[in-house]
Amino acid sequence: MIKSYDSIAAMREDYISLAATSGRGWAPKGRDPWYGNETREQTLARSLSGDTTLVPQAETLLASLDTAVETSRPAWDLAPAGAFVNIPAAIAGHPGCMYRKTLVTDDRAPITILACTTSSSACSQEMLVKRGTTILALVMALARLRPITLHQLTAVHGADNSGETVLTAQINTSPLDLATACYVLTSSGFARRLTYDLAVALNNFNGSWPRAFNATKPHAYFDPLIPRLGFDPKHTLIIPAAHIRDTMLSDPVTWVNIQVKRFTQTSEEPNV
Repeated sequence: MIKSYDSIAAMREDYISLAATSGRGWAPKGRDPWYGNETREQTLARSLSGDTTLVPQAETLLASLDTAVETSRPAWDLAPAGAFVNIPAAIAGHPGCMYRKTLVTDDRAPITILACTTSSSACSQEMLVKRGTTILALVMALARLRPITLHQLTAVHGADNSGETVLTAQINTSPLDLATACYVLTSSGFARRLTYDLAVALNNFNGSWPRAFNATKPHAYFDPLIPRLGFDPKHTLIIPAAHIRDTMLSDPVTWVNIQVKRFTQTSEEPNV
């Protein structure tokens, strides 16, 4: 099953109505480190108001980046051949009298970021904090220069025929809701309590990965999710579930720059 929410607050309301008091949570009770030592009350409060505690850490990482963030958008330029004619230029005998669609870079090309907060059980809270602040640094970098949309993503087992439970919730980026983004991207309490318990209530999540997921080839599962969720793969960055081998843990600056280059280096010319 796939279920999308227009905000973290809406996801939180579903959690309260379906899972918060059901006693059907997946994780064993009493394992506070599993939730980053975050209580249920703190999860409920912070999923509503957010938490900016780790924003300075993301800003420090952002300051270390040296790559300009630019993306491409289609534009119509004059050329000797193209889709349709510029009549005044043709009458004047100008050799470049036809319009051809090309790619130019500016701040109008939107980027969608789908950040999966599902994690391997081997990931500690410290790892999730480092990973989350790295993603937040990327979000902050792109948000300063481009229109972006940011969505939290959960992908776990489901008991229905699809074998998966996929949940998404949009985080406001106009302007960027730093408090909510920071909390959602870094909190194991949010991911392992709120989203996992909600997946239990919605589709009997049993603690496993989606049926089609292969831990050695995460993008083989996550990349095809982009069109299934209704997004354009050319303008969407999907960040798979957290794993201890994540490059963003071992070399966060390199990881951020790799993501940036995806939207800056292209030789593709769209069809006219």
